[in-house]
Amino acid sequence: FEVFWTDFVESRPPRYPIDYTGWIADPLIPLAKSPRLVHAEALHQPLWLTVRVPAGIPAGWYDGVLTVRAAGGEWPVTVRLRVYDFDLPTAPALKTSMWLNPDRIKDWYGWEEIPQDVLRKEMSFLFAHRPNPAWFGPLGSDEDIDWQLEHGLNLVMLGVAAQWPLSPETEQQISRFYEFFKLRNQLDKAFIYGQDEPSARDYPKV
Repeated sequence: FEVFWTDFVESRPPRYPIDYTGWIADPLIPLAKSPRLVHAEALHQPLWLTVRVPAGIPAGWYDGVLTVRAAGGEWPVTVRLRVYDFDLPTAPALKTSMWLNPDRIKDWYGWEEIPQDVLRKEMSFLFAHRPNPAWFGPLGSDEDIDWQLEHGLNLVMLGVAAQWPLSPETEQQISRFYEFFKLRNQLDKAFIYGQDEPSARDYPKV
């Protein structure tokens, strides 16, 4: 079990009609880093539970008790989990391109380079929730890319072809990673990104 304290953000009216604006449950804070204080004016305080079932667990029903403790008492909550007779594959069927921008991470922390353990943690977080870490080319070193393939990477961008003909740098990058994935018989996971959100006048170029 992983327990998260559910926090709230206040939404604002968008440019289109919707039924509700106001406070919405959204951020999930690990319980150990949460405030653990429910203000007197709060109507409720949700907790989010994540249950991860390892591969190979026999199918069936599993029961347990989760105890909620607070000032003034404690409340047992019965938890019942059904495990089905299959395991999810390491690489999901749905292919995603969830952009993990290394420059944003470096800017946030004021780093020249992202420490190796931090990069692996970022990637592990995404793999645990099943989107691919991706950017304008494979992330990390060759060893990092092999590690990602072992942990579920099913789609990777070789480069961006927003300009044609390609610049020498872009052509070199795409060619290098094309050979990298071809050598590993993984070209079915590779794609080249065209222009972002092209308009009709951009179609011939794309």
